[in-house]
Amino acid sequence: MKKLAALFLAILMIFSLVACGEKNVDSPPDEQETNQPQSTTAPGREYDKTDPAAALGEITNDFADVTTSLTLKLEETFTAVGTTYEDYQKNKGLVDEWIALVLSESDALFARTKENSIAYFKLIATDPNHKYSEFCDEALDEYYDTVYNKAMDEYYDSLYDNAMDDLYDEYYDGIIDDAYDDVKYEEWSNASSECYKTWSVASSAIYKKWSDESSYIYGLWSAMSSAFCYNDNYDVDAIVAEYDKEKAEEDAEKAEEEAKVYVDFDVLYEINSDGDAEVVGFSGEGNRITISSEYEGEDVVRIADSAFEDCTMLESIIMWAEIEEIGNSAFKGCTGLTEFSVPSDTEVIGHHAFEGCTNLETLIIWGDPDIGEYAFADCVSLTEISIGSDTKNVGTHAFEGCTGVTSLIIWGVEIIGDYAFAGCTGIEDVSIPSDVLSIGNHAFDGCTALSSVIVWDDDTAIGKDAFANCPNLDDAPSARGTVLECTMSGNENGGSNTDNETKEPTQSENTGDVIGGIRPEFKEAMDSYEAFYTEYCEFMKEYSENPTDLTLLAKYADMLVKAEEMNEAFEAWDEDELSNEELKYYLDVNNRVMKMLVDVAG
Repeated sequence: MKKLAALFLAILMIFSLVACGEKNVDSPPDEQETNQPQSTTAPGREYDKTDPAAALGEITNDFADVTTSLTLKLEETFTAVGTTYEDYQKNKGLVDEWIALVLSESDALFARTKENSIAYFKLIATDPNHKYSEFCDEALDEYYDTVYNKAMDEYYDSLYDNAMDDLYDEYYDGIIDDAYDDVKYEEWSNASSECYKTWSVASSAIYKKWSDESSYIYGLWSAMSSAFCYNDNYDVDAIVAEYDKEKAEEDAEKAEEEAKVYVDFDVLYEINSDGDAEVVGFSGEGNRITISSEYEGEDVVRIADSAFEDCTMLESIIMWAEIEEIGNSAFKGCTGLTEFSVPSDTEVIGHHAFEGCTNLETLIIWGDPDIGEYAFADCVSLTEISIGSDTKNVGTHAFEGCTGVTSLIIWGVEIIGDYAFAGCTGIEDVSIPSDVLSIGNHAFDGCTALSSVIVWDDDTAIGKDAFANCPNLDDAPSARGTVLECTMSGNENGGSNTDNETKEPTQSENTGDVIGGIRPEFKEAMDSYEAFYTEYCEFMKEYSENPTDLTLLAKYADMLVKAEEMNEAFEAWDEDELSNEELKYYLDVNNRVMKMLVDVAG
């Protein structure tokens, strides 16, 4: 069986190299021409629709033509209106016509920009070199620099800055201002106010068009970048349709939010025993709180325990204070709250702080606070959890029952507490970085959609039933090591073990003796074998993107040598001398390695 496994392994390795090499048979893309063609024809002209550079050139020229045309039209308007107060009053309708022309021409320009941008992306998506990540990166960077950075900025400078400044100087600060001594004050005041209003409304409208289009261009670029470079998706029409749908939903939500009428609660403050100011509660009726940065000359640094507990009317929080601690149950049961940003200065989020905030959809953690027990439990509307690299502890039951979460990103963390993510039925994959020392008992119990778990460090302790009741998880990491208890630094009401003691080692801790029928040296050999092939498969993925890279070919030669050594070590274990548990572990490791090699071979 061992010889057969090793032979099959060698065949798979050769096959995977050939298969990966066949994915990109073309030579690497040549350096792209950066100079854009210059055209003097009108917007909407024909250009070489097979050339990406020509598509970008059309966008650049279109912007230049429109802004130049509108700037010249403004000069013509100045001449047509005249230079006196009487001329202005008689012909000011021409100014309104110019403003209307700017807005209509801008709408048409931006529509063409979208059309030409899509044409550019399609050319990139169908280019023979489109699967080279370097090619896509360069093409998308070229679009970003040409359209978002240059064309949009020049539009802003030419129209919003220069042209509107000229309009202001010519009339409001020029002809109208000069007429102060020659016209009755009431008439002059009305004329001045009307002129300023015309300029102000026009400026806002032009800026909004630029801002909205700039945002759209950035979002479109970002959507293409994500699809092309990270998801191997080159269906441009589908990407645009999905982006437009998401943008429309965001715009609708924004409009709904802007239409809301907010009434502020009266926030109550006190000076605590440390001499710092803290928020202790609220009075009156409303749906928004504004937390000030100071109270009676002291910095507001804490939100007290239960300060807003069960305040179901609370919908919005404006935070001016540099909050260091959010107390226990501070916002528990605030079912009207839909978003919250944890300030970057926050060191502690207390126990039950946001428990039961069932409509909390957006949670942004800017800092790296310790997260208390049940801090966000049953926040069923949360869809994403991202925890920073300097957060030490995620408390027991911290996110238990967050059934809406589909994305979990853990950048660091040292200790994941018992039941921390239990019942998060929407999470499909979890990557546990090497910084994590301990995954608590039942930490991911009942995560029914979970199908992939990667624990990057073999020294990470895994508690009892950490991945129990996860029916889609074929290879759940087994319990091992000393599971540490969570502590809450800086919070005297913190975790149950404030001295940072540890539990007694579990049965699976490596003590040098046979554990569960498996010798430690055998397990170490099997784990090393699997770790090597994990590294090998990652290398093959990299090679598939750059098959002509000489450094990768050299590395492949080194890997073959190492593979031979690993295979010899693997074969040195005589199956007749293995315990039943060791044989099972041997087969499990071998099956996982085979699966990885089959996957990478395509």
